[in-house]
Amino acid sequence: AGRATPAASAAASAGPRRLRGPLRLLVVAALVGAFAGALAAGIVVTFSDDADADLPSSVETAAAPPPAPAGSTSDATEASAAAAAGTAGTSSAGGGVGGTNSADADSGGTAGTDDAAPTVDRAVHIDAKAIYDGIVASVVQIEVSSADNLLTSSRGTGFVLTADGTIVTNAHVLTAGGTLDVAPPPAPADPDDPDAEPPVPAGDDVDISVRLEDGITLEATVLGIDTSLDLAVIAVDATGLVPVKLGSSTGVEVGDEVMAVGNALGLGNTHTATVGIVSAVERSVDLANTRLGRLIQTDAAVNPGNSGGPLVNAAGEVIGINTAIAGFDYDGLGFAISVDRALPAIRLLADGIVPTTARLGVRVIGSDQWEEAVENDEEDNLAELDVVLGLPGAVVIEVLPDTAAAAAGIEAGDLIVEFDGAPIRSGGDLRDVVTTLTSGTVVDLLLVRAPDAGDGGGPAGPGTPIRRTITVTLGAVEDD
Repeated sequence: AGRATPAASAAASAGPRRLRGPLRLLVVAALVGAFAGALAAGIVVTFSDDADADLPSSVETAAAPPPAPAGSTSDATEASAAAAAGTAGTSSAGGGVGGTNSADADSGGTAGTDDAAPTVDRAVHIDAKAIYDGIVASVVQIEVSSADNLLTSSRGTGFVLTADGTIVTNAHVLTAGGTLDVAPPPAPADPDDPDAEPPVPAGDDVDISVRLEDGITLEATVLGIDTSLDLAVIAVDATGLVPVKLGSSTGVEVGDEVMAVGNALGLGNTHTATVGIVSAVERSVDLANTRLGRLIQTDAAVNPGNSGGPLVNAAGEVIGINTAIAGFDYDGLGFAISVDRALPAIRLLADGIVPTTARLGVRVIGSDQWEEAVENDEEDNLAELDVVLGLPGAVVIEVLPDTAAAAAGIEAGDLIVEFDGAPIRSGGDLRDVVTTLTSGTVVDLLLVRAPDAGDGGGPAGPGTPIRRTITVTLGAVEDD
């Protein structure tokens, strides 16, 4: 099994059992066929619990390709992917995305955020009527149709982020309707600027309409779309809208009560509300053309048409964006993008900026898969690496040249056990945390390294593993 150095303190458990074999998932936009009112199941995608599946390395703004065949995953992965996050900026239009609620909605108020712990009192059960009444004015129905209006191709949900018309939804709600031309960034605040141009319509092939809670329907433009994160920001020409109150997914726990609100199955002009609990956190799923990590799993009923709608906690705060469900052979398996992961990307998309692509620059494999990988290795010479086993983590099998990892001194054989304070138990964990960041972000990695012959070893003396914290400035795929 290679030259393995036993860990000073090996994990006592092999960890949770993994699901093997594909689980069919659906992204939950309601797709409408050529026959009037015929709602299809949505885009069929696959879910695999193989933490080391590969991810696309670029960001696309076109329609999602057909679903990939199930089951094509790799044991080793490069920890680089479309980054979900950027530094917390503000939008040049509408007073910015995030921040505090404006006292005057007409002045461009924004969705309020609270970076502290969730405000939910777990001793008090959810008041479904009060939560629904508090959120419903901020939830919109989205319909994507062909430009000639002869065919409705997608129905989904969104929620209001700013009083002047910024709305968040899933990318697949929009791309199911065809290729989209993304609008330029919002015009500068100075109306006398001769270079200022208003956003352009979404494209010649599709129209996007938004129905507000009061029944008014408005044409929408696309400010930004990122299919790798399955997020999109659109805008309508309106004032006085009611922004949602944004919560934090930090501190969300299994058993917390939640409500999903959205345009389920496109049934009518009113929303569908369902109540359930948080079933799991930190889930990862493989969609048709990307992988989403750090998701909230819920048993609140989520159906085709709910895509892009809010998952709300008992305090009436949005903690997630409903995105995917298990196929119809399963019950109570819905997945939402956590708001903490989504918000940095949303801020960039609202400015017409597609988030940059973060890259660490390593190929890794979960330590629990090491022996199998060595046995099946044909080209990486894994047996030649000195690896500390017995601890959960991501084993570095290659450091790519001219990358952030190389510059920071990470070496093949290192076991990454923490990434900026977050525990790493597999290659998938490492990839998922990298995808929450953007290039230029500075992070600390905790490594466990086998001692070199003749060195002093770790704190326990010669020959013992060395624990080392390395500071890394993440690079970007486009730098290669």
